Amino acid sequence: MSAPPPFIGDSIIVYYNDTTHITHYRIGEQLVSRSLFDANSWAGDMVEEYSYRYEYTFSNDDYNEAIGNQ
Repeated sequence: MSAPPPFIGDSIIVYYNDTTHITHYRIGEQLVSRSLFDANSWAGDMVEEYSYRYEYTFSNDDYNEAIGNQ
């Protein structure tokens, strides 16, 4: 598996229901168990030459982690 698409920036804020949120950081101490910046958190790979597909599936555990970090 190659790495998922790169993100430009040092952090990503994920909002649930417009009120609950959690931040994923590119560097430094991670406060999340599955970071969006970690290639191991993604599923996918090449679907044809020069074409890739990756998916990050948000789970109930991701949501509960966001609630716990409020």
